[in-house]
Amino acid sequence: YFVQGVGPLGYSMTLFQSLAVRAGYDPVNGPGSSCSAPDASGKCVLPWGKGTKSVNSTVLVANGASFAIMTLLFTTVNSIADYGSFGRWILLVFTVLCWGAQFASMSLTTPDRWGLAMALYMLGFISYGATLVYYAALFPRLARNTPHARRLREQYERGEISAEEYQREESMETNRISNISTAHSNIGYIITVTTVRASV
Repeated sequence: YFVQGVGPLGYSMTLFQSLAVRAGYDPVNGPGSSCSAPDASGKCVLPWGKGTKSVNSTVLVANGASFAIMTLLFTTVNSIADYGSFGRWILLVFTVLCWGAQFASMSLTTPDRWGLAMALYMLGFISYGATLVYYAALFPRLARNTPHARRLREQYERGEISAEEYQREESMETNRISNISTAHSNIGYIITVTTVRASV
């Protein structure tokens, strides 16, 4: 139940929901009741502003707000990932933010901190999405600097291959790097999930 994955969409989300459920109460039985009691109605609400909001709605608000912020980021400032050397530094900043949010989540152990758990989940989710954008933007730059790509560029500059062939080969090199990255990511994910599930 609690081990559905790793990273921002796994642990932080599960912790946020767990603390929210523990902090909430059953609206049928009134404040002070437990959402997980044997006689619980299956509904669970949290104090929200001047009223209450169900835990499910709270999670949807967190996800909706996160996607709205990501949309704003990805359609504005994230375009600089393709220009200059800014991308690698922004990737580093977002990576540190993502890791920081994940590790900070582990310090939340009491239900009254569900709001902070929600904020850390959102920060981790947003920064994780940003790292994917900046990480993928590095592939073309990496592809242009492999030994194979350098040889191709030299051949193109000497007129031994056409511009069309050079662009096609460079694109293939970008795809090769992307495939290697994806393979390593999936292998790491499988090892992590297997280790976590074996320890439960």
